[in-house]
Amino acid sequence: MIHVEYINHSGYVVESEDTVLIFDYVAGHLPRHYLDSNKNVIFFVSHSHDDHYNPGIFNYRKQVVVSDDVRIPVTAQALLVKEHDTLILDDIKIKVFGSTDLGVSFYVKTKSMNVFHAGDLNHWHWKEESTKDEIDLATFQFLNVVEDLKGHPVDIAMFPVDPRMRKHYDSGARVFIHQIQPKYFFPMHYANAKDLTLFEKWANRQKTSVVNIPRKDNEKFKCEVLSDGN
Repeated sequence: MIHVEYINHSGYVVESEDTVLIFDYVAGHLPRHYLDSNKNVIFFVSHSHDDHYNPGIFNYRKQVVVSDDVRIPVTAQALLVKEHDTLILDDIKIKVFGSTDLGVSFYVKTKSMNVFHAGDLNHWHWKEESTKDEIDLATFQFLNVVEDLKGHPVDIAMFPVDPRMRKHYDSGARVFIHQIQPKYFFPMHYANAKDLTLFEKWANRQKTSVVNIPRKDNEKFKCEVLSDGN
């Protein structure tokens, strides 16, 4: 059984029997038991925007994997990565994918699960304001990254669903679910779950993925993952 805890905004913790993965933690309550665990604890930072990166994570003295656009403190130790990099940390394999904003997205393969955190990868566009060329470019860039990810099984995915994009706010999430078919999908980068009503209605009709929408900080979910990392 995999445990997923929504911390705040784009911050999530994914915990298996031997691993704790902490993604884009900036604000909110990070339960101490994750940090005190004897498990392999790794922080991930997808990019330098201040709603995804807080230099205070280095105070925990855990492994940190961070996009190379981030300016880290001089005394901090971190593994800097860019798109197309691959890391192996003990039994954990990390593949770094692109983004359609700053930084990167992360695919993490452990003995018991395959996890994808999108960072700011999304089909970012505002049809009410963008030109056709701008929309076409945004679509091309987004689909390129999604195509790269195909063939990598995803048990748990975290992906932006941002109502600031108005009526097209979930277009990227719908494409991602359709193309990648994660077993479990968790939205992020939103302020209020009430704003995701249309996405939730669509999610309840589709048959591809289990979609869990956190309605409060520190909401916890259990995911039954039968993957052996393949």
